[in-house]
Amino acid sequence: MKMLSEKTVKVLAEQYGWTATYLEGYINGKSARRRGLVPSTFQLIGIDEYCLGYRAGYYAADRARRVAKAAEK
Repeated sequence: MKMLSEKTVKVLAEQYGWTATYLEGYINGKSARRRGLVPSTFQLIGIDEYCLGYRAGYYAADRARRVAKAAEK
């Protein structure tokens, strides 16, 4: 994924009410999901801001698909 400038990260974090660390994890999680990478144990069970963001980004696409499928029924 394209690297975001510090200014862009700050603006996005403020827009969503997230910390810069959480946003970094979120972006990396979305990127890993798209590339088909499996998260490390640390990313799956860590409780710091980065890991919370990573899981949110990694599993967000799956959640969106499940909601869309449920709406079709």
